[in-house]
Amino acid sequence: RKNIMLSSESTSSSSSDAPESVTHHNGEDSEFLEAIRLVQQSEASYARKIEFCAKDIGKKCWSAIFMSRMYLSGVVPIFSGALIIAYFEGWAWYDAIYYSIVTATTIGLGDLTPTSELTKACAVIYIPFAVAAMGYILGQCASFLVELRREKQEKMLRK
Repeated sequence: RKNIMLSSESTSSSSSDAPESVTHHNGEDSEFLEAIRLVQQSEASYARKIEFCAKDIGKKCWSAIFMSRMYLSGVVPIFSGALIIAYFEGWAWYDAIYYSIVTATTIGLGDLTPTSELTKACAVIYIPFAVAAMGYILGQCASFLVELRREKQEKMLRK
């Protein structure tokens, strides 16, 4: 590889003390050396492209992790409280999910309601937190959509 690498040191030296440079390379033709130089340039170009893509993918991965953490902090309170109420009421897990969505979105159809004193007390604590968590989730979704639109508009302005 030493014989092939082109460096500013080897091209700037005089011909008598130059290590094997483009003009003095054990008799190989300059076309071959030019091809090697082009390959080295393209390797560097590909390396820059790969580095750029890796940074872009990294940003997207961190963005996905960040988004999942934000949504998780809203989803956990909604479903955990409903699962506790469903456990004490004897509801199935899918009824608990249904109850949590209907309650957190403030639809409140009334087909599933806590009946015991314990679950009513849990619901009094659960419902405000569930509504607030749902508001948080919907706010994060809206912020994400606004950010996507802003990025799209910035791209269009750059063109």
